[in-house]
Amino acid sequence: MSAETVIKKIQDKAQAEAELIKRTGRADAEALRTSIIAEANEKTAVIAKRAKDQAELILKGGVQQAELDNRISYLNCQHALLDRVKEKAKEQIRKYDDKKWFELYLKLIDRYAMNGKVTIQASPEDIGKFKSKAFSAGLFGEEKGLLSKLTKDRLLSDHLTRIVSERRGKAVIFTLDDEPADIEGGVILVGEEYDVDLSYDAILDEIFQQNEKEIADSLFGAKASGK
Repeated sequence: MSAETVIKKIQDKAQAEAELIKRTGRADAEALRTSIIAEANEKTAVIAKRAKDQAELILKGGVQQAELDNRISYLNCQHALLDRVKEKAKEQIRKYDDKKWFELYLKLIDRYAMNGKVTIQASPEDIGKFKSKAFSAGLFGEEKGLLSKLTKDRLLSDHLTRIVSERRGKAVIFTLDDEPADIEGGVILVGEEYDVDLSYDAILDEIFQQNEKEIADSLFGAKASGK
């Protein structure tokens, strides 16, 4: 075999191998490109879904927050209205005449049925009722024609002692604390076993609590109380 023939075969083989390497390289490159693109698309899809889920979550959270804010605002308006109603009710108690005011407190004192010695701590605006003989005389001075110096000289605490003791069938002695109580209207009863807050605020809070549904239905509609 001549040298030219050998060289020609070597060149042909080298060219064939080069072509194979190029074809293989192109195929590998295409496979790699396809793999990279597929992976990129997969990651893009994952990122897009995550972003969508986060956006929906943020949107849902925003709606829930808005609903919560509206609910809080509505409840605040309800509380503000209830406070105004309580203030109006308190004004009405302040307008009671002497007889009506005393009947209210006598009924409350009767209800709590305290025994023994009871100290009355009256609010600054009501303590005068307990210190004034004229106030008691106006209530009891003409009761059943018993207008007398003894009756006229009795204070309100004396009358409470007499009335409540008769009703209870045992001695209940009421005395007035000379210092006014730190309350806005009404009294506090300090007993030997327990105390009773009969301030205007405490009375109205109890009334509103006991009649919560009826008051809510009246002010805000039949479904407002949720009961």
